[in-house]
Amino acid sequence: MVMSTDHDSESNTVGRSGSDRRHPRTLDALYEGAYSTKLTLRGVPEGVDFSACPFPCTHNEEQTEEWQIDVPWPEDDGAPWELLKWFAEVVQSITALDKRPAQKQKLHMALPPALSKEARAYWHKLVEGFREPIPMTAISQGVGDERHLQILPVLGREGAAQKKGRPKAVSEQAKELWTWCQEEGGANWSYSQGEIEDLLQSKQPLPPQLQQVMEARSIGLQLFESIDKGQEAEAIRLIDEESRSAYIRDANKHGYTIHHAVFQDLQHVVARLAIMPGVLHQRDSHRQSAYQLARKLKRQDVLEIISWALS
Repeated sequence: MVMSTDHDSESNTVGRSGSDRRHPRTLDALYEGAYSTKLTLRGVPEGVDFSACPFPCTHNEEQTEEWQIDVPWPEDDGAPWELLKWFAEVVQSITALDKRPAQKQKLHMALPPALSKEARAYWHKLVEGFREPIPMTAISQGVGDERHLQILPVLGREGAAQKKGRPKAVSEQAKELWTWCQEEGGANWSYSQGEIEDLLQSKQPLPPQLQQVMEARSIGLQLFESIDKGQEAEAIRLIDEESRSAYIRDANKHGYTIHHAVFQDLQHVVARLAIMPGVLHQRDSHRQSAYQLARKLKRQDVLEIISWALS
């Protein structure tokens, strides 16, 4: 490919921008503006032909190696695949122009941070399935509101290096924290494991929301330990300090704190937990509630406490 000079003199926009690509197929899509996704192509050297791009491309005058591509997705389901095919041709053109491999590694497309978690997952799956003529990979970068997906070519050893995981300890810690976030639900559910890995790897303080999850889990582990040791006063103190500890499963996912308290026949702890919302509806790994477990273990005093709380 050679550099094209077929620019719109006023807008610096090139590419094939026919009406069938620019307008939605439904009136709802027109008003909702949900038919277009703007990607940013970065690391573009001189000499790349953008006239063949299937979608409108606008050059960033302030960042000379940056272009914005207006892709009619999700309105056009076939647009992402067509974009990937063109991007692969761009990578090949850089090779033809004898650019350094480092330049190819710098080249990537960035999806907007505004995309939902589900949309990022869609693109990630699509990219990982793209193999010819050049395989692609998708990685998430940034944290919080700046979290976004980057699409890169996989080029030999350097490309393989991009897919290497984090240090094992960081990955394991991130997986554990991500699991806790999924169990906590609510706003914590929005964090991906990769985003948490990036946060941990950065060595920066965690967002208050994640910090609170970790603190609650730390207290939760102490609570399980005190219950299993039969330390009722300490267990009740920990529940009062961090109420969320009552909604945490043990490390082996066998049960919640209420199940451990029933097993240990700790009547005061059971009484404290039983009055908390939803606790008596928690199920262990055998789908047993605290009441069912107490019946099975013949914990008569505990059964009376639970029955009173359920009445």
